[in-house]
Amino acid sequence: MKKLFLVSMSLFTLAFFIISSQTSCKKETVTVPHTDTVSICTPSIQGLWIGTFNSPAVPSQGDQFYSFIVYPDGTLLTKGKGGDGNFYYSTGTWTLSNDSMFEGTIVSFVTPGPNPVTQSISATFSNEGNGTLTNGTWFDVDNPNGAPLSGAFSTMQKVN
Repeated sequence: MKKLFLVSMSLFTLAFFIISSQTSCKKETVTVPHTDTVSICTPSIQGLWIGTFNSPAVPSQGDQFYSFIVYPDGTLLTKGKGGDGNFYYSTGTWTLSNDSMFEGTIVSFVTPGPNPVTQSISATFSNEGNGTLTNGTWFDVDNPNGAPLSGAFSTMQKVN
């Protein structure tokens, strides 16, 4: 009986830890006049963001799918659809300054050319509502496969 109790307590503790560690926001406690104290969940930059990107130098491609995952350890993983219909992936690092300026540097895994491409990305983060990234831009810092490109992101929506 004691063993069963210890196992169930261990499982409860593990489940509580997993559930509490998966929250995607930081909680603030505020006191609203004439009510009890309430917790407000402010969205964080961490999570999965989905939108599109474009490149004015290649207008025939139009807007293409783009997403990135912002991890709490300062790393970033991206997935974007190229004009050739294939998906391309990058990894890198990110920072958030002044609670609103999101910036990152990413390096491609596989590119249409033989060498990886390094890009810089930036956007303005807003934690209003579910959170958005607006005014996003990207540019090739190093493109050994051809002319450097640049472009913009649509308003990116956080999906988790």
